[in-house]
Amino acid sequence: MTDQDQQEKPRTVLYAEWILWLWTAWACLFGIYETWQSIPEIESAISEQLQDLITVKPSTLLEVTVASYTMLAALSAWVVVKIGEGKNWARSTLLWGFVLEVLWMAVPPYHTILEYLTDGPDIILQISALYLLYRWPGNAWFKQIPKVKAQ
Repeated sequence: MTDQDQQEKPRTVLYAEWILWLWTAWACLFGIYETWQSIPEIESAISEQLQDLITVKPSTLLEVTVASYTMLAALSAWVVVKIGEGKNWARSTLLWGFVLEVLWMAVPPYHTILEYLTDGPDIILQISALYLLYRWPGNAWFKQIPKVKAQ
């Protein structure tokens, strides 16, 4: 096997990258949408229950949330790019992030049935990408990429 054959990215990794780009877009856009939809509830809670404790306007909260989701999308995009470059640490980061997300979802009272259903695309996309990255030939590709020595 030549060096060029060793470096050729398997289709499974390419498919996983596409899935991860879709997942990044879904997580960012749906998160922003959910926050925007909950603004009336937040306004109500602030005015009725927390009026003396919180002086933040709901619009400011929405701006902070949009900025947070944007940073999260940028971080996710960076990890996807590194996965595409064959960085095993990026693949492991994705796996650990998924595990932590599932554990977080399991902690009551995190979700209602409807919220579990809306998390379906998120979980399905991540499972699909992880499956492609950790099965052959993707798994073998990550293990055979030559490591660059630090100089």
